[in-house]
Amino acid sequence: MKTEKEKKYSAFISYKHTDRDVPIAKKLHRLIEYFLLPSRQLRKRFKKTFLRPVFLDTEELNPGKDLSEQLKSNLRNSEWLIILACPEYQNSIYCMEELRYFLEYHKDVNRIIPVITDGKSEDVYPKEITPLLENDRNKNRDPLAIVISGENKEENIDKLKTKNLGLFATF
Repeated sequence: MKTEKEKKYSAFISYKHTDRDVPIAKKLHRLIEYFLLPSRQLRKRFKKTFLRPVFLDTEELNPGKDLSEQLKSNLRNSEWLIILACPEYQNSIYCMEELRYFLEYHKDVNRIIPVITDGKSEDVYPKEITPLLENDRNKNRDPLAIVISGENKEENIDKLKTKNLGLFATF
């Protein structure tokens, strides 16, 4: 059995703990962990059949340990950072620390996948990932993001279910 230091994550889900984003984070976590890679070629490339494990704080943190060091270790050991982008995300000290630490360690803004749960990309993207916007604008395409913002959290989850292939195409 791997220790926490050795555990590698396909992705780390960073989100503000709001009534809207908590259920989205949980659903997203399940969708990714149980997504069966569709072809033998992809399974060979990833050296696994599923994209699990995916880090979600409510599922993975040990409350008896130093939470800050656990989070840093898990961010270092994650291939991708998925942020649930919304106005509250940018105002969260903890969310922004996770984003900055991931970028500091991985040094690649293209390893961040925004899932917009409320608002528009230009309003909810933290300044740290605006290069994603600029890069996509230079290529005359919409920013690489999954937009699921709806009227309520149930609509957001429904949109997440229908748009999840776009998310998996990013990996």
